[in-house]
Amino acid sequence: MAFKLLKKIEEQDTCNQSSGIDVTEITEHLEIRTPEENLIRDDSAYIVVGGLTGLGWLIVKYLARRKASTIITFSRRSLTSETEQRFLNIKYIHGVKILHREVDITSLKDLTRTMRCLQQDLAGVPIRGVFQGAGVLKDRTALRMTQEEFQIPLLAKILGTWNLHHVTKHLELDIFLMHSSIASVFGNYSQTNYAAANAFLDSFAHYRRSIGLPGQTINWGALDVGMGSDASLQEIFSHKGTKVLSEKQILNCLTRMLISERTQGLFADIDIKEIFTFNNLKWEDSKYAGIAPEEEEEEEEMRKMFRS
Repeated sequence: MAFKLLKKIEEQDTCNQSSGIDVTEITEHLEIRTPEENLIRDDSAYIVVGGLTGLGWLIVKYLARRKASTIITFSRRSLTSETEQRFLNIKYIHGVKILHREVDITSLKDLTRTMRCLQQDLAGVPIRGVFQGAGVLKDRTALRMTQEEFQIPLLAKILGTWNLHHVTKHLELDIFLMHSSIASVFGNYSQTNYAAANAFLDSFAHYRRSIGLPGQTINWGALDVGMGSDASLQEIFSHKGTKVLSEKQILNCLTRMLISERTQGLFADIDIKEIFTFNNLKWEDSKYAGIAPEEEEEEEEMRKMFRS
């Protein structure tokens, strides 16, 4: 069946096994912007928002392995003794400098002050990248959701992202990557607010590109980091037609996205037929019906596209 194209394809690389779909365009070849070995500069600093746990911490380690000069984590939380020890381990193993700044990115005043002090502390080391991973969940069905509950996920992703844009738009950034979700593409039960917040990120990436600034968004599926590493949650995901991406798959897909010219991409290990069945949706009535070919013989053409 046509939906098999969204399952793992054994002949492809790890990233393609995760059924990566670019929702803006599917082309036969990626247009490379930067050689992979030059993706992260060893004389530059990178900001990771939400870098203490989950996907953010995975990116901190990714940047350290690629010899970034300085990694700065932004979080509303202060460092625990355990986190401080993890930072020391990264510094010792990879020889990188790691700074933590306790800051609320939804407060422009707080963020502006933090950035001003940070640039003094960096002593001339340029900031070349921002990874926006802030996010808060407040799940509830739309009919039961209050206005206050609806707004909770919006603050970190919408207001926080706008503030990050405001305080960095004068910098010569290589990367401004925002972590979005598959929820903004297909929707998700009880996550109307979360889907809306991530839809903003998707649009904002295109806005930044339209004014000549770097901007990318990744619509992630279920990930084997943070809450997604919980076995009971993974079982629930599986019943819905979704499998988690491993850390190796996440980093391969992240690299693939960063070296490309694509503005928006979706990476997930999903079976769309199962997703639509679970949500009582009819594929033929969906606006997403064009994502996958209807005929089995067309799948090989799609495989060729994903091999690039």
